[in-house]
Amino acid sequence: MAGTLSAISTLQSLGLLRVAQLEDQSTWCLVAPATLASLQAQHAQHAQQAWHAQLVDAYCRPQAAAAATAAVPAAAGSGGAEGQQAVAVKDVPDDGYFMQNVGHHLAGCGRLGALRSLLGEPSWLEAKLHAYGTAAVVADFRR
Repeated sequence: MAGTLSAISTLQSLGLLRVAQLEDQSTWCLVAPATLASLQAQHAQHAQQAWHAQLVDAYCRPQAAAAATAAVPAAAGSGGAEGQQAVAVKDVPDDGYFMQNVGHHLAGCGRLGALRSLLGEPSWLEAKLHAYGTAAVVADFRR
């Protein structure tokens, strides 16, 4: 844990990472916009699409959905529960990140049909509206 905090502190001091402490005492780390733009320019579009897909798929693994209280989903490429069906995107529990950003990741990996389907789910829309407000839902519809 100390190594992680040290790395975060170093990246923040270099201006590569922005760190925010929220009212609920959770900590969020965001890649600085200039750094993100540079990374996007350096990596091919298909690689970026693959990364978005890996993140969505990791959250949809049964063990990741079952561990929704964890801050980070199961790593992409890690062994899954054999024979268990993937969890539908609409059924992935909100961990404070996924519901808020799933539209971005679905659009990023080209799964626009899945995004349309998700935005047509009344119970999911209601949950997102209550958790993140109108602007977050409108942003998903604009993707």
